[in-house]
Amino acid sequence: MLLLAAAVMTLSSETLKRPDVTLHYHKMGSGKPIVMLAGGPGFDVRYMEPITEVLNGARTFVFLEQRGTGRSKLPEISSATLALPLYVEDLEALRIALKQDRIDLLGHSWGGMLAMAYATKYPSRIGKMVLVGSAGVNLRFQESMSENIRTRMSKEDLHMQAAWSTPERRAADPDRAMIESLKAATPGYFHDRKKAIPFRDQLRVGALTRGVMAAVMGSLPADFDLAAGLKAVNAPVLIVHGDSDPIPVTVAQEIERAIMGARLQIVPKAGHFPWIEQPHSFRKAVAPFLK
Repeated sequence: MLLLAAAVMTLSSETLKRPDVTLHYHKMGSGKPIVMLAGGPGFDVRYMEPITEVLNGARTFVFLEQRGTGRSKLPEISSATLALPLYVEDLEALRIALKQDRIDLLGHSWGGMLAMAYATKYPSRIGKMVLVGSAGVNLRFQESMSENIRTRMSKEDLHMQAAWSTPERRAADPDRAMIESLKAATPGYFHDRKKAIPFRDQLRVGALTRGVMAAVMGSLPADFDLAAGLKAVNAPVLIVHGDSDPIPVTVAQEIERAIMGARLQIVPKAGHFPWIEQPHSFRKAVAPFLK
């Protein structure tokens, strides 16, 4: 999924062997590394590549293909192979491989939740953390997010989603049915529908790995909550949230309260992808923080 693919040269494509998976990652830009954590769970991290251009290649951006996504294939997609603690240990292994005493993270959506989970386990290993359109410290955001997306979809969007969600289509071509259903919902993630269309039109089979989201979220207990563990985090944290993000601003405010010294930057007229809808505002918020 290469939306407005970044022109910054890929410096390298590397692997990291874990006990049950070989993780793939690639680097772009130059300078101190910052690890990019995609959303979903299950999205191919390449949709985050345009951030390198928005931030003028100010860092070495390390795009981690999380377990079960991209080239980091698993023999089995299940809650056992995709439990959150495994993702956390993958990140710790990557920190060691990158030879960083403290690791800088930029997490989007689910990637923000993963970054926070890592911070609760390894608070002394966090350098700087940027949470963009982040999922919450608990699971309560899910219902309001789904409802907000649905209310922003047009009648045509809803009809298309329903057409691709029939049992017949899901059985005949489950991967395409999943992507076409996601494409129908895409405008619900944006403030400006016109800016949603290029993103939607570049979604292809493989951009989201089927089964990963259900397995990861299914592995989390109903009382999952990171708030208590985040009190141990003593590192610079920037929360960037679009004022039209389907994840309510109140979720970002809850994160801000949970992390001592965290700063929340609301981006006007932006949904779930503020670097696409408001690149200038995104750069103005994030670039100085990363210096």
